[in-house]
Amino acid sequence: MRLHVAGRPGVRVPMGVGNLSSLQDLELQSGSIKSKEDFAMEVGKLMELRILKICVYYKIDEGTKKALLESLCGLRRLQNLVIKFDRNTTRIWEGWDHWEPPLRLREFHIFHTDLPRLPAWVYSMCVPYLSKLQLDVLAMEARDLDMLSMMPALRTLILRTQQRISWTVGGSMPMLVELRLGLWASEDGAASDVGLGHLPLLNHIMVLLYCEGAMARQVEEVDAVWRRMGNAHPNCPAIAVYRFGELLMKRDDDQDDEEISTKDHVDENGDDENSARTKSRTMIQPKKRMRRRRRLRTNLEPALCTHPRQLQGKKKNKREKS
Repeated sequence: MRLHVAGRPGVRVPMGVGNLSSLQDLELQSGSIKSKEDFAMEVGKLMELRILKICVYYKIDEGTKKALLESLCGLRRLQNLVIKFDRNTTRIWEGWDHWEPPLRLREFHIFHTDLPRLPAWVYSMCVPYLSKLQLDVLAMEARDLDMLSMMPALRTLILRTQQRISWTVGGSMPMLVELRLGLWASEDGAASDVGLGHLPLLNHIMVLLYCEGAMARQVEEVDAVWRRMGNAHPNCPAIAVYRFGELLMKRDDDQDDEEISTKDHVDENGDDENSARTKSRTMIQPKKRMRRRRRLRTNLEPALCTHPRQLQGKKKNKREKS
């Protein structure tokens, strides 16, 4: 039994969805969940559920997130799990370390929300059939990449992280076909420790390169390194490097401007105008940076979206509104 509810005005998931005991495929688009608190409890009753895809375009509290995780723990037949959030609602979602994934889990996608770290259950013995994995992780360690490298069935890896880690993978991920990474060019070493030669089936590489706060030479270096590694791979995989926020890159004279501002601020003559201007820039700059990063992140969705139909639907809606 399947139930797909489109996110259209007046279209909502029926109350008591947990009574649909034979339901195996549930997909809820944005705006189709009337009560998120009730749904978090009801979904745990769908013991036959194999596929669950939900779009949450509103903020949910910690209690609701905890209830949803507890419900997901009871879905032992689940194979595909997709949870998509609005960009500006849920920034960080903790608690996934305590989730017990079903043994037959094949696809796991959670995006537009950050996980503090790679969940402990991401290793071969816990999810041996996992073939597609998409995560936004704030912090990663060397052992996290080692855990990913031991996934025997992993074919698609979509990973975004703000922390520098070594991307040297040797003798691992034997089934990996597609690799998508979101990296910050401003991070020291973003272009080093790159080695993909031991991924025997790799045929597609996509790098989403964030340029905000980076120097032009850093961006060029990272771009060149990833393209060179792709071309050097025995399979000659298709490689695409997308740059986001090039207008927010640092100019070569930015450092000189900062030095001048500092001198103005500590001018021995006590120039009040320069000091006021420097103080104003210092107070306003963080807010501008936050707004810029928020706008930058919105550009990530089309490249990471794993459902082309969603993109087509968005384009269609824009045409209708115009």
